Amino acid sequence: MAVKVVNDKTTYKGFIDIISDSSFYIGGNLVILDSIRAIVKYNRVPKSISKQAFLVAGITTLIVGLNNALTKGGVFPGDDSYFVPAVFASIGVILMPFWKKTYRLNDKRFVKIIDISPSLPMDAGS
Repeated sequence: MAVKVVNDKTTYKGFIDIISDSSFYIGGNLVILDSIRAIVKYNRVPKSISKQAFLVAGITTLIVGLNNALTKGGVFPGDDSYFVPAVFASIGVILMPFWKKTYRLNDKRFVKIIDISPSLPMDAGS
């Protein structure tokens, strides 16, 4: 998770450590709830799939180019031999916008800390 703060160009990344009713610590930095401008959520699955698709596209491009050079006499013979690397590269490009999601805060969207700490059974009865 990452947090962008008002009047600060620094993006604070890390895990939330200590939470109070008006502030919290993220990566050792104190962040006041009223100063949060945006919350950035990183999605690991689309990013890893996209990076792997780019890697596969590069490897298959090298293999296809080497194969074409050895068997057909030219690296770009004019056939559809680069179709598979192009598909993997396009999968990587299509998934790039899903790497992260930014939630900008304004009057309609705000941050609120909800207390979800467990209560003792003896507290519930009285």
